[in-house]
Amino acid sequence: MKIAFNTLIDNPMKPTGSMVFFVKILEEFARIDKVNEYYILVSPKNGHLFKVVQENFHYVNCFVSQEKRFLRIFVSQFVIPLKLWQYKIDIYFSPQNISPFIIPNRSKVIVYLYGTHHWRKVEYLGLLRTVYRRIVSFLAKYQTEQFVANSQTCKTDIMENLRVSFSKITVVYEALDHSLFNNQSLTTSEIQLLHESNLELKKYILFVSMINHYKNIKTLIEAFVKLALEFSEYRLLLIGRNEIESGKNRKYWYSIQNIINENALNEKVKFIGHVPHHQLPTFYKGAKIFVQPSFYETFGKTVIESMACGTPVIGSNTGATLEVIGDAGLTFDPHSTDELYKNLKLLLNDFSLYGYFIKKGIERASQFTFKNQAESLISVFSNAL
Repeated sequence: MKIAFNTLIDNPMKPTGSMVFFVKILEEFARIDKVNEYYILVSPKNGHLFKVVQENFHYVNCFVSQEKRFLRIFVSQFVIPLKLWQYKIDIYFSPQNISPFIIPNRSKVIVYLYGTHHWRKVEYLGLLRTVYRRIVSFLAKYQTEQFVANSQTCKTDIMENLRVSFSKITVVYEALDHSLFNNQSLTTSEIQLLHESNLELKKYILFVSMINHYKNIKTLIEAFVKLALEFSEYRLLLIGRNEIESGKNRKYWYSIQNIINENALNEKVKFIGHVPHHQLPTFYKGAKIFVQPSFYETFGKTVIESMACGTPVIGSNTGATLEVIGDAGLTFDPHSTDELYKNLKLLLNDFSLYGYFIKKGIERASQFTFKNQAESLISVFSNAL
């Protein structure tokens, strides 16, 4: 079986968790599968990131990746189909929600669909992006042999919005790099990183993700306003690219800033933007509590990253966040500031409950491994033929 794997959807100049997935899952494929032939679709900018050297692994240059978005779309729709035909590919794995509009007859397409916000949270994405994502998702339906969803929540979305049958969707949960995200003690250099960021160990509440409407940081900040009146020693740290500071989203950003200013919390609420992936465990381990307040997620990897690092989680009770947390954390209505505040206060006051969720979180996170994910995907590839 010849399997083509698309790695072009992430910007290698600003790598995200997607690049970690590509690197780690390919390493697992190489470890457990010495029979099937893998054709890794790479660009000159990202090819150096993949270290697997094995007889059944081949790297195919596709000229450009996400550092040039519109050219990458052209490559996805026209260059990749030619490569599939040239190398007589049996399975094309597309971890980018879409499929090329034209596929050689020989190739079976597997689409890993991990984002459904263009159906669920239209008001936060913008009209143009929503229309584009809906169209390409709909067209992908007719080229795709099997969809892979990253949660049961995502599977339900695919069934309801694309009218895809139950049997054509397999749930394969996302995985975690446990060599990076774990509950080992902080090193001297990691403690120094916290100090350089003006943070005290276990004296801050943490949020990690891009700053956007549907991430619901406004509710988090409003809850922190109440919390700060009783627990003045704690700060709120928000890590992630700010996507609402400029353009049409400025009004929402200004409303958040007004809450901070009106409550004199400028020194308590800290935005530090993007943090390199390898530094994230330091901030998870240093935090007292991690909060995922999003209105809707189809997985929410930050939840299991925090759990793996031994930091208790409070997450919204909607979408896949509830599914991923299970019984290993507290949940709240993302529209309720009071409910989030009460959960924060409960964890800060109840030392027994706090310790319980540390243990449960570590156990829960241990289930999400690249080994499990790779074995499940290989099974999907085989079944497609």
